[in-house]
Amino acid sequence: MEALKQGADALFILLGGIMVLAGHAGFAFLEPGAVRQKNQVNALSKFWWIFQCPPWAIS
Repeated sequence: MEALKQGADALFILLGGIMVLAGHAGFAFLEPGAVRQKNQVNALSKFWWIFQCPPWAIS
């Protein structure tokens, strides 16, 4: 029973992480459509750093 509980917890955390990444990807496509063309690169670079910084912070 304990192994099933731990597996369910790990699955819940994994699915939560996938949903967060999908949300970031969605906003990465949404925000450039809401800003001027000259600012699109800046908007996308912010999302790029959001994806890149957490692995550096953990290790």
